Amino acid sequence: MSMEAPSVTARPCGTPSPSRLGRVGHPEEIADAITALVSDNLRWVTGENVEVSGGVLI
Repeated sequence: MSMEAPSVTARPCGTPSPSRLGRVGHPEEIADAITALVSDNLRWVTGENVEVSGGVLI
């Protein structure tokens, strides 16, 4: 298995880049994370940074 960094292709400003999942995320996916964080299921979670990016690093 190769440990090389993936190649980066320049994109015009404002053009969404695909994530490591191979697609652009949808607003519903961000809403799902927010819904989980405010639910009683995660009431014991405090002070966390939750990255909902599909693996995109800027």
